[in-house]
Amino acid sequence: DIIDLLNAIDLTSEQSDRAVAIADVIQSQSITKYNVGCSQSREELMISLQAEAQGREIVVVPGQFENDLSIACSLGSIKKNIDLLAQVREDYPQAYIIYKEHPDVYSGVRPGALGKESAKQYADLYLSDINMASLLVCADRVCTLTSLTGFEALLRDKKVTVYGSPFYAGWGLTTDKIELPGRKRTLSLSELIY
Repeated sequence: DIIDLLNAIDLTSEQSDRAVAIADVIQSQSITKYNVGCSQSREELMISLQAEAQGREIVVVPGQFENDLSIACSLGSIKKNIDLLAQVREDYPQAYIIYKEHPDVYSGVRPGALGKESAKQYADLYLSDINMASLLVCADRVCTLTSLTGFEALLRDKKVTVYGSPFYAGWGLTTDKIELPGRKRTLSLSELIY
């Protein structure tokens, strides 16, 4: 249904303004789907990550619960966090890659943590208990399967590379690694937000 709505959307200027206002509130209030994790000073985190990255593009890869239906139903062939990380390393070999474990997984609510040792095969840094809003401020790009973090990154004017088929991919706002049938137009960020 959302694909049909997005194919047909035609915003009034009032609706477009409302979408921009919503995005501004989300950013100013540091809202993410999971408002959990240690909140580190953004400036402190930014200085630290930029020093470690040494001028390389900072890419955040959000871990996902691998048994989630969004992954099972995704059109992409990648279904595991480790496979996503390997592909991101191949696609962005010079990047400083940060793997952020999913909050439900590292908290023990759901099984399937990738863990530091496995993640470090491809990632430069493994993080678990950190607030995603703080991390997104520091990111240049987010690479994901279907995570809502990709949409949250778009709201913050970050580049997003998608290896699956979330609702926000395929509209000209993301770098899409698979074909996404049914998307019949290019959207503005305001149209997607609305």
